Amino acid sequence: MSVLNADLGWGSANYQLAVYFENKPPVEVYQLTPGVNPLSHAEFSHIIQNSSNNWRKLFNCYAKLAFALDAKGFESWQNLRDAEMLGCRSEAALLFSKPNFEQESNRIHIISGRTYAAMLNLPFELNWLSPQFAINTQFNCIVSPYFDYRQLSNERLATLVKLVKSLATKNR
Repeated sequence: MSVLNADLGWGSANYQLAVYFENKPPVEVYQLTPGVNPLSHAEFSHIIQNSSNNWRKLFNCYAKLAFALDAKGFESWQNLRDAEMLGCRSEAALLFSKPNFEQESNRIHIISGRTYAAMLNLPFELNWLSPQFAINTQFNCIVSPYFDYRQLSNERLATLVKLVKSLATKNR
């Protein structure tokens, strides 16, 4: 992978599921951090305290998705969020870099937001399943609503979980 296509974000460098966002939180230290790095609970709290309510909502939607896909023994999505949501053992990542579809991989890519997906000029066609969701099964790519409560409602989250599980099953 070239430096221009290097992954940037939080989570496990060996992620199997990535969610892509256009913007980093407006906290200076996170504007310059290279690579994919685990996010500690203290860092998570720092971001929430020093950025907009949007980031709290985004993290909560991400935690709900992670919990629905694999509860990992946690009793609630809140417990998963607070313990290891984007830690090195999470097998997931929240990325701010453009998705890299050049590598052969079973990684699943979720692009948060239709507008952001359009800006990426993806190198393949998307099959729009509804105004909110699109998929390309060859490249394991899903376009979902933006990760906030209004756009990614519980019903839409359930749809996203089904789409991710269908790609994961295909990749086995």
